[in-house]
Amino acid sequence: MNKLKKIILIIAMTLFVTNTMVAKVNVDMAMNYQSTSEDEKGKVTANEYPFSVVFLPSFSKGSFFLELRAPFSFGINNNSISFDNSYYLIPEKETGESEFSFITKNLTYYLSFINYIKYGYDWNDFNFTFGTIRNATIGDGAIIYHYRDSDFVAYERKSGLKFKLDGNLINLGYVGIEGISNDLFNSDFYGGRVFVRPFYKSSSMLSETQLGLTVINYNSVNSPSVDVQYQSLALDVNQLLYKNDNNSISFYYDLISEINTVDTSNFEDKKSIGWRVGLNGRYLSKMNYNIYFKSITDPTVDNKGVDLGENLVQLIS
Repeated sequence: MNKLKKIILIIAMTLFVTNTMVAKVNVDMAMNYQSTSEDEKGKVTANEYPFSVVFLPSFSKGSFFLELRAPFSFGINNNSISFDNSYYLIPEKETGESEFSFITKNLTYYLSFINYIKYGYDWNDFNFTFGTIRNATIGDGAIIYHYRDSDFVAYERKSGLKFKLDGNLINLGYVGIEGISNDLFNSDFYGGRVFVRPFYKSSSMLSETQLGLTVINYNSVNSPSVDVQYQSLALDVNQLLYKNDNNSISFYYDLISEINTVDTSNFEDKKSIGWRVGLNGRYLSKMNYNIYFKSITDPTVDNKGVDLGENLVQLIS
C-alpha cells in the first residue's frame, strides 16, 4: 500500500507541476502486441502480458519541451484483464548494495518516465535534446537531416543526445560545435560538426560565413556485431543571405563522402562521393525549408548524375 501511495503521489506532483508551468499540452498514444518473450538464454515463452499501451503526454512553454512516458502492459484471460505493475515498483535498496549503486538505480528508474527533454530550436545559439531523438538536423543537413530513429517504438526508450553550442553565446563567435548520438548507451550512430567563421569581425554579411566539417560514424544494419562500419564526412560552406526575427535564407554547398571502414578488401568499390547545393532557412517562424540540387556517385549502384532534391518544408509550430 505504501508503494501505491508513493506512485499516486509522484503522478499527482508531476501533473501539478506541469499544469502550472506549461502553455501547451498534447497526449499521444502507441500500442503493441507481443505474444512471446525471450529471456537472456534465448528461451521463448508465452507472454503473460502481451498487450502494451504507452501514453506520451507532452508539455511545452516557450523554448522548453518535455514528453513523459506512461506504459501499461496487460493480458486478457478467461474474459478478465490482468495488469503488469512491475514497471511502477519503486526500486528498494538491496542488502549490501552501495549508496552509489542505489542512487544510480533510482535515477535510471525516474528517468525512464521521461521520453525526452528539449530546449531551444535548431537556429538558436544553444539547444539540446536528451532522450528519444526526433527531427534532428546537423548543420545544413548534408548527412543528418530531420532524423528520427526508424527502429524506435514508443514502448522502448532511448537515451539519445543532440546539442548545439554556437560560440556567439559566449563571445567566441569564430567557432561552434554540434553533436549527436541516437543512444548514449547503445549507439547505432554518433558524430558531430565543428564550424568556424573566418570573417567574424567583418561588418558585412560575410561575418556569418561558416566553414564546417561533419563526421558521422554508424553501424550497418546487416552486421550489428561490428561497432563502426561506415563513416560519412561532409565539408560545407554556408552563407547567410537574409535574416530578421521571423525569416531567414542561407546558401550552402556541401562535399560529401561515405566510406566503408570495415570491409577494405575492395576499398574503391566501397566509397561514394557527391555534392549538394541549395537554399534553406525558415519562414514566419513556423516553417523550415530546404531546396537543393545534388549529385551522388555510388559505384555499387551506378547512380550518377544531377537530381533535383526534395522540396522539404516542415512545420515547426
